[in-house]
Formats: sequence, C-alpha cells, structure tokens
Amino acid sequence: MTFVSILGLLAALALQIAGPSDLFHQTQPRTIANTADILIHGRWVLPREQGELPATKPPLYNWVAVPFVWAFGSDSEIAHKMPSVLALIACWAMTLWIVRRFLSQSDHKRAIVISAMASLMFVATYTTYKLGYLARPDMLLTLWFLLAWWSSTEILLGNNAWNGRLLRFVFWSAVALAWLTKGPVGILPMVYALIAAKVLAGTFGAAALKWRWGLPLSLVPFAAWAFAAYDLDGDHVINTLWRDEFFGRIIGEGPETPDEGAIALLAGIYKMPYYFLLRGAPWSLLAVAGLALLWMRRRHPELRSIDRPLRACALWMLIVLAFFTLSAGKRADYIASVYPASSILAAWALVHMAASLRRAAWTATTAAAITLGVLGTIDWLEWPSPMPRGYGRSVNAFIDRAGEIIAAEPRPVALWRIPDIHLATFLGINESHSTEHLLRMLRRNDRLWLLAGERSEGDNAGEIDLEQQSFIERFDLTLTPMLSSNDVVGGELWPRRVTLYRVDAERRRRRASD
Repeated sequence: MTFVSILGLLAALALQIAGPSDLFHQTQPRTIANTADILIHGRWVLPREQGELPATKPPLYNWVAVPFVWAFGSDSEIAHKMPSVLALIACWAMTLWIVRRFLSQSDHKRAIVISAMASLMFVATYTTYKLGYLARPDMLLTLWFLLAWWSSTEILLGNNAWNGRLLRFVFWSAVALAWLTKGPVGILPMVYALIAAKVLAGTFGAAALKWRWGLPLSLVPFAAWAFAAYDLDGDHVINTLWRDEFFGRIIGEGPETPDEGAIALLAGIYKMPYYFLLRGAPWSLLAVAGLALLWMRRRHPELRSIDRPLRACALWMLIVLAFFTLSAGKRADYIASVYPASSILAAWALVHMAASLRRAAWTATTAAAITLGVLGTIDWLEWPSPMPRGYGRSVNAFIDRAGEIIAAEPRPVALWRIPDIHLATFLGINESHSTEHLLRMLRRNDRLWLLAGERSEGDNAGEIDLEQQSFIERFDLTLTPMLSSNDVVGGELWPRRVTLYRVDAERRRRRASD
C-alpha cells in the first residue's frame, strides 16, 4: 500500500508538470517576478515586481526558490515552483510518518495501512494537488503548520520517545518559518497548542512548550525582516502589508475581500466548511465520519488513550476552519493546512468502517485513482481558467522565440506596457513597463529591443499607442517588428497583443527635452 501512495504522489506531480502551463494564473506572475528581482537586482528584503511594486508577502518562498531559478534559469517553470513541489513531497512524507508514529503502538499493521492511505488521500485532494505545483507560498505554509502541529502534539501527549528540547525546537522553528512565509497567520499553531493543552492534556497554557523563550525567539526572524523592510519602505509596510494585506483582509477592507466589508465575517461564515467539503471531496466526507466516530467513542474510557492522536487531528481540523472563518476575506487555499490531519482522520474512519484492511485499501486506491484522473483531466482541459485553452502554451512559445531572437543579436531590452504575466520574468527581465523608464533607456541607447503592448483591433489595429508615437519621432526611431504574440486575454486596460521590435535610433543633434 505504501508503494501505491508513492505512485499517487508521482502521478499528482507528473500530471501537472507535463500539463499546460498556468503561470499566468492568480498571483503567480508577481511571485516569480519577486524571485527574479532578487537574482537580478539583489533586493532580498523587499523584492519588487516590474522594478517598482514591492512584495506583498514576506519573502521566504522567494528565498527558497532563488537557488533553483539560479541553477535552471529564469525561464524554468518547475524551478519557480520548486518550493511548493518540495513542500508537497515533505507534507506527504510527514503524513505517512506521523500516522505510524501515532498509531503503531495500538496496531502496527493497521497503522502501516492507514499511513499509506492517509498520504495517498492527501495528494489526491484538489487543493493540495493544485497548490503543490503553484508558485505561491500556501504549500510551504502548510508544511510549517504540519511540523508545528505534529511537534506540539507529541509534547502534549507526553511521548517520551523524543527529546523534549528537539520537539520544542521544531515547533518554534516552524512557527518562525510560518511568520516569514505569510506573516501574522503564524499564530495559528500557538492557538492550537493552547487549546490542545486543555483538550489532550487537561492543563492550561501548554507550559511544556516553554513559551518564555520560545515565543520571543520565534518572532526574531520576522521582526528583523519587518524592520529591514520598514527601513526601505515604511509606507509600504504600514499601509500595504499591515493595513491592506493583514488587517484589511480581516475586516473586509483589503484586497480579495467581498464588497460587504466587515459584515462578510458573518455573512460568509459557511464558506470555509463549504470549501473543505467541496475541495476535499471525497475524503472530507470520510473525515466528517471520523469526527462522528470519535464523538461516539468518547463514552468508552478504554479507548481514550488510543484515540488521543485522532482527537488531535480532529481538533486541528476544527481550529483551522474556525481560525480562517474569523476573516472577511475567505479563500479555499487558506485552509490547505487542514488536509494532512483530515486525511489521517479519513483513512482511519475508512479502515474502521470497512470489513477488512484489504477492502479499505482497495477502496482508497480506487477512489484516489479516479480523483487524480479527474483532476488531471481538468488540468489538461484547462478548466476552469480565465484564459482560453492553450493560452499558457502560446505565451511560452512566444517567450521562447523572443528569447532566441534577442540572444542572436544582444541589445538592451526595454518593456512598454506589457500585460501582467510571466513574459518579462522568463526573459530574465524585471524592469518598469512605464513610458518614463522607456524614455530613460532611449536616452542611453541607440539600439535596443522593445517588447511593447499594442492594440490588435479597432481603428488603430497593429499600431503602438499614440503616446508612444510622439517619442518615436522625437528620437528618430526606426521600429522593425520581429515577432507578435497571439491575442492576450485580459481586462480593458491590457494590450491585446505583445510585439517584439528591433529599435534603431538616429540621434538628433539637440537633446530631447523629455
């Protein structure tokens, strides 16, 4: 059964790596642009997108991605996504191992089967399947939360097989890394520890975690980064990172929050359980059955010690769902950290309800194969997606051809109003797309490449914007179109097409005043 789980992990990764590119989707272009900025400009503390827009998340994901992008190149999709890939593999391995740690004492053979089933269910869940190959920090955060949950649970259950200092080190290190991945949401493991201390150990405060030194030390890395970022751009830290990204999401005034504002705290109270049931299906239904089984078994004192690790799984599930419900902004990927624990509970429930271990294993394998097949088909059909089918492939084909043309005749590369996709990053560029930056480059260079957004329909089809036409004449520019993309799908402010021009300028004797 463990071999089947390994195959499931490999299948989940292979289906996405071999499938259509989705780097244009969600905020991935911003994430990979920040990684490129670190490599190009060395801005490790506060990377910038397009050389201008500061990052809206702490930079740990980008730090982890840097060596892979440096080794494989800025045009390597898997290099930009490697932090998520490694985090998915680590979460899979941790889920497999945790079950054997928690349940082997009662029935070793049964624990082996449940561990393989749980890890298989984890990778065959829609949310983890997608986040495991996405250039976003959510899967990395899931790994830190899983480490923190496991280590704190080991301490609270009084497991003497592990050195307490090592477990505390793992817990507080995971908390520190969670803060560096997504900011104040890193308090979640501490919330769990305080509640679990009462539920699992019957004490208050979780004193065994040594809060007096652990909490301050876990905050030092994030505080150091926040101070350095504030020193570079205090307004961004206060108004964007704190007010919009953190506090604004809670009260409904930040990005990606509903129009209802703070009332969405109550109006959307059903969303996180709904996301869990929908995105976690079919395993989420088994996890709910597991909760019901644990509730019924509470009346049997002889089962309490056996069920304590499972109660820890149930408690983590409920706390994660409740924690992220207390925010006006609600997204399905916020609760990604619930799925390792819910998969464990689902696997245990399936074994408990099945007539035999073999039947339970067969059922889990069949359901996982069907689920992965459906997820892979959805990926290959590129549904649902805001872009037409084949869009990612056409963009990458344009990038590859443009890169070949630029490499054949090296010149500085300027950007002008290209869409917010990964085009520039894959060409190893992270500069401003503004007219002002283009003018500065024209003053310094007589010959350059220009990637420009243009209209492809209407009265001025195929022409660069009139604003650009004015300085074409001023700088005596000769623009030779070399390559054009297919139509770029986006909002009204986006260009309809991107064209690579070879630019040659005959300098006027008088210096352009603008």
